[in-house]
Amino acid sequence: KLRHNRDYLALIRDQPLGFAPGTSERYSNGGYVLLGEVIAKASGEDYYDYLARHVFAPAGMTATSAPVQGDGTPNLARGYTRDGRPGGPERDNMSTRPARGSAAGGSYSTARDLLALDRALAAGTLCSPAWSAWAVGGPRPDRGSAAGAPEAAEFGFAGGAPGIATEWMCPGDVTLIVLTNRDPETTGPVLEAVRGLLRRMKPSPSRP
Repeated sequence: KLRHNRDYLALIRDQPLGFAPGTSERYSNGGYVLLGEVIAKASGEDYYDYLARHVFAPAGMTATSAPVQGDGTPNLARGYTRDGRPGGPERDNMSTRPARGSAAGGSYSTARDLLALDRALAAGTLCSPAWSAWAVGGPRPDRGSAAGAPEAAEFGFAGGAPGIATEWMCPGDVTLIVLTNRDPETTGPVLEAVRGLLRRMKPSPSRP
């Protein structure tokens, strides 16, 4: 039954708040689903259509989408999980995936497309340079420089689930992307090995 981001609201609308708004913070998939619907309501577009038109297309992300499972979308990777048992046998993660991803995650992409997103963000293609800087740790432009932290010299984003894992990090002027159809613990060793190599290299003058 989960075919649209709004379909997820039925799973969370009756859940009690974990704390009074504004008093604490905690990662919440449900919170991101709600944020996706805020985008849909404010834009008047379906959440997935909004991303396709205003993020993926301008960034040049030609292989990124949130397909419905079984709709015939070609070249989709299958995920494989060990169910939290290191060294155990791998199995298809189909039973852990919803029919379609939501604003909390579950879209399909490639490392090339994530690099295109990184470059679009750095170039101010998706929003103004000030808001682009805020997205990676800088101050909010509408609150003045005193209201936020200085622009981050290093930033990153990560996410994962059984048979799915992504790490996208920018340690200085280099972009590192690890994308896999295995469990999240597989990305760390790869990322750290590459970071170790970079530490032994002379820094490049600009981000690739």
